[in-house]
Amino acid sequence: MFVVFTSQRKGNGDEFYWAPTNVNVDDHVIVVTPKGADASSPTFVEDYVTDLMQGPPLDMAKPLFEFHIVKAKLGDAMENMIMRVHHSMGDGMSLMSLVLACTRRVDKPDTMPTLPTYKRKNKIKEGFWKRHFLLLWSFLLVLWFTLQDIFILIATCFWLKDSQISLKGYSRLENLPKKLVHTTISLDDIRSVKQAVNAVSSLSRIIVCTILYPYLYIPSRRK
Repeated sequence: MFVVFTSQRKGNGDEFYWAPTNVNVDDHVIVVTPKGADASSPTFVEDYVTDLMQGPPLDMAKPLFEFHIVKAKLGDAMENMIMRVHHSMGDGMSLMSLVLACTRRVDKPDTMPTLPTYKRKNKIKEGFWKRHFLLLWSFLLVLWFTLQDIFILIATCFWLKDSQISLKGYSRLENLPKKLVHTTISLDDIRSVKQAVNAVSSLSRIIVCTILYPYLYIPSRRK
């Protein structure tokens, strides 16, 4: 995968190839130091990323990546690095894996960092009838929820409408400029949401619910 960082994308339409080229580091590593009033702005990094998203695309005559080192505070971080990479070079998971492979642990400089893994519980052996009953029950649940989703889809196409909440946009909203917003959430809030949903949702869904909770319309909270 390192080859694409030293190659130029060439080709037309859907057919392209990577051609090796010389890389000038100064063209791809940009150091940004805020000055004046921007030095004390708490939203400097957010505004900078917004300008990048609305700015011109990457130059196709060079390798399609940029590293922006922004010497400004964002949350608890005193400095931040922004990766701007063309999607043809890799998706988010592969690029983050590459960045992780380029780092080392603080306590063990010779060791690569590792991500926590989920340990599956040992499956309890079940009897013949119980196992087949659970399979049948699971099939019926899938069938029921599938029919329910189909009915809701058809109803939404004809007469149902989305609830009027703060998250609902308006016509042509997708054409407005995009803006990055940074927030810090408490682990206590995540724990409360996890307990409310009985820990049946994934961690990513719990975090999303924690962030969006203040904007959702919840009738029981408005009585």
